[in-house]
Amino acid sequence: MVNGVIQIKLDISRTLFAILSSRDFLFFDYSHCLLCLRDPECSFLSFSRKTVKNLLSTIHEVESGNWNATVNIKSRDELELIGTSFNKMIGEINKLYKKDINKERELSRVRLELEHKSKYEELNKQLEFKIKELEAANRAITSLSKRSRARISTWRRL
Repeated sequence: MVNGVIQIKLDISRTLFAILSSRDFLFFDYSHCLLCLRDPECSFLSFSRKTVKNLLSTIHEVESGNWNATVNIKSRDELELIGTSFNKMIGEINKLYKKDINKERELSRVRLELEHKSKYEELNKQLEFKIKELEAANRAITSLSKRSRARISTWRRL
């Protein structure tokens, strides 16, 4: 049962040289072309589908955490441009990710330094308080010493 017919008129005189020089295309007679159009595994659409599957597979690899995954598309059309752009995008994401990690490390280092600094400042405050206590105790001892000397000299006179 035929659901419809697609008729395509193609003037290959302008593109014959490009098609013949291309390594990606093979020529068949019309009967082979009709077979290729009916069989999705050997059509040009199959080539595009495989390329898109390759791109999607690489996208899933990146989603899984493989930031070094690249797609290799040699199709001389928009799909190759998409693949190249995708690889550049992943490269830029890698650079930004590494830059972010370096910034996080630097931030952790600075936080650690600030924690040490605040601990040192707290210890310094405690030391200053202890020094003031010692100075007060020293003054008290000096005052008691003077009073004791005064009493001793008073007792000696007696």
